[in-house]
Amino acid sequence: MKYEIGQMVPFDFPRKLLGDELALPEWYILRTVPQREFAAQAWIQHFGVLAWLPTEPRWRKAPRGRRDKVQYQHRIAPGYLFCHFHRSPNWDVIRDKGKGKVSGVVSEGEWPLVIPDEAIAKMRLVPEQIEIQRHKAMEARRIRPGDKAEIIDGPLAGWTVDVARIDAGIAHFVIPLLGETEATISVGSLERKQGT
Repeated sequence: MKYEIGQMVPFDFPRKLLGDELALPEWYILRTVPQREFAAQAWIQHFGVLAWLPTEPRWRKAPRGRRDKVQYQHRIAPGYLFCHFHRSPNWDVIRDKGKGKVSGVVSEGEWPLVIPDEAIAKMRLVPEQIEIQRHKAMEARRIRPGDKAEIIDGPLAGWTVDVARIDAGIAHFVIPLLGETEATISVGSLERKQGT
């Protein structure tokens, strides 16, 4: 048979998703179809590839009118799946067989980019770092007795008050204009003033 440059020649045998054993395992980042990260993760793990995506637990309203909140895993890097290959990946086969789940691979030019283990180790710390920052921000906003706080809603919105005490989420404070009358308000209706 005579071949010409650019001619498409079918393989005589079906190609597999993974090829030969690699000397050292390599990390790659697969791009996924939007909202299909978990499906892509399950699919690629079926072939023995370690797949990971950074997530953090969050809460959302339960569907269908239930008043409960349900926990779910929020994707920190949507559209990306971190994969650890022990065998050489056949990218064209991955793209063809992963239709509806995998849309490509993060590349430098035309070549898939190998991600160093150090970068993956740092990426694995991202969910913990986000939780630490969120906890610090919550502590900075938390209202304690003796703090100055601004009322953010209701008829007294905009007033700055000194919080005397807090009982079960209810802040007690004194209103000087009304003859030192003690008033109460939900802690959720207060915003801590910075520097207090």
